[in-house]
Amino acid sequence: MHGMGKRWEGGKIYYLNLINPQLNEVLFIKVNQAIDKWNQWNAPHCLFEMATMETPYVVNFMESQAPV
Repeated sequence: MHGMGKRWEGGKIYYLNLINPQLNEVLFIKVNQAIDKWNQWNAPHCLFEMATMETPYVVNFMESQAPV
């Protein structure tokens, strides 16, 4: 995929869903569903994959604390 750069080698975007499911279960589920849908549409070129402790670059999904 063009423009992916070196951080996302192989088109894998590593992520963590940091939303607390006990505080906001709906948002936690929506993020997971969106990731699943992205992976269905974009496989095998660009996929979200769960990060590990060794992953150097990670996208974090978290709930905004800013007032709406």
